[in-house]
Amino acid sequence: MAKSPELQAAMDASPEIKNALFAMARTNAKAAPILEVFPNVESAKYAADAANTVVTLRTGFLEAVDNPEQFPDAFEQFAEQFAITDKDGKPVVDAEGNPTYGEDFHMLGDFIVDSFHDTEIEGLEAQLQAGQFRTEDEREQADMALQALKFIKDWKKGQGVEEKPDLSSLSPEARAYYEQKDRELAEREAALGDKTKTQTAEQRKQERANYETAVQGKVGHSVGSRIQAMLTEKEKVGAFIPSYVLEAKDPGTGISVFTKTVLDQFEEATYGRVDRATGKVIGGVAYIRDQAKMLARRPPSPEAEAARVDFYNKLIDEHFPTIFDKEFRKVQSKEIADRQRNQGRSEIREKLAEREPKAAGSAGSPKSLTPQDAMKQAEEWVDANFPDLDRRERLAKTLMRKDEMLRS
Repeated sequence: MAKSPELQAAMDASPEIKNALFAMARTNAKAAPILEVFPNVESAKYAADAANTVVTLRTGFLEAVDNPEQFPDAFEQFAEQFAITDKDGKPVVDAEGNPTYGEDFHMLGDFIVDSFHDTEIEGLEAQLQAGQFRTEDEREQADMALQALKFIKDWKKGQGVEEKPDLSSLSPEARAYYEQKDRELAEREAALGDKTKTQTAEQRKQERANYETAVQGKVGHSVGSRIQAMLTEKEKVGAFIPSYVLEAKDPGTGISVFTKTVLDQFEEATYGRVDRATGKVIGGVAYIRDQAKMLARRPPSPEAEAARVDFYNKLIDEHFPTIFDKEFRKVQSKEIADRQRNQGRSEIREKLAEREPKAAGSAGSPKSLTPQDAMKQAEEWVDANFPDLDRRERLAKTLMRKDEMLRS
């Protein structure tokens, strides 16, 4: 306020306003580091809830170590994290009213069971190979257990086995265990109807692929339409848009370099952009990413598709204007700088031309360039002045140079 005596006088005349202003400044100073981590209140609440959930789950399992009867409750809390929910956050249930879970939960369960079976198979195979048995009956029981485990594993994979292993030589406990597994697998097969598990999995995979293609197509259309509408608005107010903004294509996606840049910035500001080279996620907000994943886990349906498209459209509406304006200003700033630089070069060339005597009969005015000639000369100019550019940069620079030549 020392630089503004008027403001200082106003503050001195109104102590309550001065105190309120200073209090607000102190609050903003405290909030600044937090805003660097959490862009909005929803993200901060999500982070707090996620941290509390992790602590609760971890505590539940730790307490179950001392009180095993608590383990079912701890596991149920864990399983709830994989439950499929509707747009209102309520669990999606099956025909019997049971919660439904995403493919990730079933994959986790299969991995745990398969790992357990693999360990048992490896142990039994090692025992049989080493002959670590006191009697022939023990060896036969170990061999039968090994065959039973392999049978279960093959059946789970959908490979099928014509003959079931003979379990009669196993102990009652071991036989009961494998018979229970057999019943569970039979129930699963019955639930699949006439189709095998492998066929059903393939059909689900294809259904999911078609569903994802439909969602991506609609979201991509929204992105393209929004950018085109923004460019049209810029043209209406007289903003110059160099042709390379629209014509230069990103070789990896086929969309314009400008659109690709805006889209990359949008992804990094919302759910994160996957780097093609490393496979790592760059940027993104955990809260938004989790919301996107939760919607993606819902079974394919017209309602689920509409919910996902609506979710992405809202993100586009919220983030695109700021990102577009920032990237457009970069293009405009570069265009102005290039014009000034080329204007300076043109003035030098004109002065040099004034000093050179004209040949007799020479034309008084230069021949106007055609777009084809301008493109050819622009390519030659870029090759001579910027030999190290990659293909995308070279095309952008060439188109920009072409525009300059046609305008001059």
